[in-house]
Amino acid sequence: MVAAQAKRIGLVYQPRKPEAVELAAALSQRIRAAGIETWTESAWEEAAVSASLPGTDLVLTFGGDGTIIRTLRLAPPLGVAVAGVNFGKLGFLAEVEADEVAAALPRLLAADYWCEERTLLAITHRRAGAVVGEYLAVNEALISRGRANRVVRLQLWIHGEYVTTYAADGLILATPTGSTGSNLANLGPVLPPDMRALIVSPVLPFVSFPNPLIVPEGAPLRVRAVFDHEAVLAIDGQRTIALQNEDVVEATIAPYPCLLARLRGRHYFYRVLVPGLQRAPLLPSTPEGG
Repeated sequence: MVAAQAKRIGLVYQPRKPEAVELAAALSQRIRAAGIETWTESAWEEAAVSASLPGTDLVLTFGGDGTIIRTLRLAPPLGVAVAGVNFGKLGFLAEVEADEVAAALPRLLAADYWCEERTLLAITHRRAGAVVGEYLAVNEALISRGRANRVVRLQLWIHGEYVTTYAADGLILATPTGSTGSNLANLGPVLPPDMRALIVSPVLPFVSFPNPLIVPEGAPLRVRAVFDHEAVLAIDGQRTIALQNEDVVEATIAPYPCLLARLRGRHYFYRVLVPGLQRAPLLPSTPEGG
C-alpha cells in the first residue's frame, strides 16, 4: 500500500559522522524547497526525536544500522515509517546508500514506496512482582552475565509453561530482524522479516538444552535470572540495565510493528541476505610472521 503525499518529514543523523550531518542538512533544505515541512535531530537525542515525531509522515535516517534501530524503537507507536540512508559498514536495514539518496528523494517525497512491517519486541522488567522498566527492542533483548566469567541460571517459561533452566553465559530473545544479528553469530536460525515469531537462543550453555527455539506470536516468554555475582539486560546492544538476583524479564511481540519505507521489490530478502551479510570489508592480510 502506498502512503499519501508526505507533508512532514524528519531527518535523524548520527552525530559522530560529519558527512551524515552535512547530507541531512542539505536534504532538509531541498525538502523544504519542495514545500514540505521538516525537522532534524541527532539520533542520540531520543527525547527530542520523540517530541518531533507526532504528525510526521516519514523519517529519513543518516548513519548505520544503529541509527535506524534507535529511530525504529521510537516511531512505531505513532505508525511512522523510517527509511535508512546508509553511512555504516553493513547497512543491512538501510534502503539506499548515501550516493543514491538524491535520485531516490523524489519517490520518497511523493510517498511512492511500500511499508514493510517488522516485528517489535516488548520487554517488561520486574523485581519482586513490581515493574522496574518497560522497553522496546528491534533486534533483541540479551540477558547475560556481567564482567564475571561465570554462568547465570536462566529459568524459561513459554505461555506460562516451565521449559528449562539454562546454565549459560546468556539468553538471546530475538525478533526476525535480530535473527541476522547476535542470534546469527550465536548460530541461531535466520527468520524472514515478515514472520511473526521470536527466537530463544542460549549463549554458551553449559550442560543445558543447547538448541534455539522458535516461539510463535501469542506465546509470551518469561525468564527469571538466578545468580550470585552480576547479570545485565541489554536492549539492542544500545542500552544496558543491571539485574538483581531473581529479577524477571518478560517478552512478547509488541501490538504495533516497525515500519520500513521500501523502494525495492517486496520479495528482496533472500536475494540480499548473503550479500548483505558479507558487505563488511575484510581485514587486510598481513605478511607471514607479521
